[in-house]
Amino acid sequence: MAARLLFTFIVLMPLVAFAATGESHGEGHGVPWKTVGIQAFNFTLLFGLLIYVLRGTVVQHFKQRKQDYQDLVSRAEKAKAEAEAQHREISNRLKELRKSSEENAQKAQSEANALRDRLLKEADELSKKLKNDAISTAQIEIEKAKMEIQHFALSQALETAENQLKKKTSEMDQSKLNSEFIDKIQAVTQ
Repeated sequence: MAARLLFTFIVLMPLVAFAATGESHGEGHGVPWKTVGIQAFNFTLLFGLLIYVLRGTVVQHFKQRKQDYQDLVSRAEKAKAEAEAQHREISNRLKELRKSSEENAQKAQSEANALRDRLLKEADELSKKLKNDAISTAQIEIEKAKMEIQHFALSQALETAENQLKKKTSEMDQSKLNSEFIDKIQAVTQ
């Protein structure tokens, strides 16, 4: 819905700007909507191209990360199931010991509780660690994807600016402008 509204706005905005300008008496005094429109179109085209080009690798990467996390979760669930099975086994053993003597039963109870607590603590620590690892890895991957997109956009902007400078300037002006532009871009990236 928002995309359609934005598209309609972008298509109809030049009409409003054209109607609002007073260009019949020479140069118009309003906003250069044609230039703004061309720049908006170029930006939209570049952004769409970035999404189209990077979509496959980003989606594949996050699918792989999802699979890795699912594997870790399944291992944690397996460990939990094993701990529960051991707990059941110890509980059964405890019942048998109760029959033999009260003294042995108390010892087995403390042993079972200690083992259960230890296993639950280990399972809890493992699940917390997996969760923290998943969160930190996701944040790192998001930052990495942002950096890749910024680098790609910057390289495309450099290439476009260089092509425009080559078309519009003489050879001497072009070398001067190129060196100034590269200095400014390097200052921005640092």
